[in-house]
Amino acid sequence: MGAASPERERLRGLDALKGLAIVGVVAIHAQPTDSPSYHAHVVNGVARLAVPLFLMVTGFLIGAGGTTRAKLALYFRKFLRLHLLYGAFYFAVRPIRGAPFFPITAGSVLAAFYAYSYPGQFYLLALTQIYFVLAYVVPERWHRSTVLLLASLALAAVTVELAERSFDAPEIPPALSSYWEASPFLWLFPCCLGMWMGARFAGSPAVGAVQSAALALAAAGVAALDLPATGREGHENNFGYARWSIVLATGLLGLGLPWAARSLRLPGVEALGRESFGIFVLNPLILDVLEIPFGAPADVSVSLLFVAVALAIAVPASRALRRWAPFAFP
Repeated sequence: MGAASPERERLRGLDALKGLAIVGVVAIHAQPTDSPSYHAHVVNGVARLAVPLFLMVTGFLIGAGGTTRAKLALYFRKFLRLHLLYGAFYFAVRPIRGAPFFPITAGSVLAAFYAYSYPGQFYLLALTQIYFVLAYVVPERWHRSTVLLLASLALAAVTVELAERSFDAPEIPPALSSYWEASPFLWLFPCCLGMWMGARFAGSPAVGAVQSAALALAAAGVAALDLPATGREGHENNFGYARWSIVLATGLLGLGLPWAARSLRLPGVEALGRESFGIFVLNPLILDVLEIPFGAPADVSVSLLFVAVALAIAVPASRALRRWAPFAFP
């Protein structure tokens, strides 16, 4: 979802990673209204690694393919167009989703096209901002440098620290929460980590299967247990991604990325990865329509059923949309 493609053989492992990631995204959107343990450890834990994983895959392809600033500028314009397109689409289908139209004001339109139109919209905004930074701000010779990687890590750490300090306030405004989660200062790190790994280890991974599996398990454990925890005592953690545990888990996952890109084989999951963008933009609407007759999923079993049904509908719908409306895809 949202990855640049270098002119080289297709790395099937990246499709597998995107397939796993899109399942995590749908699981977040179909989260049960009950089941607090599942929410804490899966929805707000392991599944939160989906977005950093997508951005690492994007960065890996940029780093491995030597993508130029001119090409990144093209991606910036393309994803800005897609961000605006799907923001408008989800505004138009609000009645189908059970949400009335809101009064058209400058503020409401800005909010809708920022990160409030549909679940996960912040990802397209973050990706657009990252492409802008890489195309117009950061010199091309720095793209695969260790300096940029460390600077992006520092920016992510500062963003998490600012988010953590906001817990001292009695209530976190929704606009502030969305700002942290859509900020390029948070999301540049996984992309730069992917670029750094792709530039150095795309052809010869630094670690093998066993080490990569161990790193993935460690990352999943860190995310599931939220270690180290973000937030202040007595304040609920309202952030899904601006957390120390997600930054740490991202770093662990990134170390095993080159091996996974070359060697991971999950045929059924790869098919999901190839349709990950279509699944991403369609699953909020599908889940909302499912809730009309059945209501929101209350427990884990119904939530997983919603995930399976949404994927089963989204994959052929994505293929049809790609055929009949190619402008709606990267």
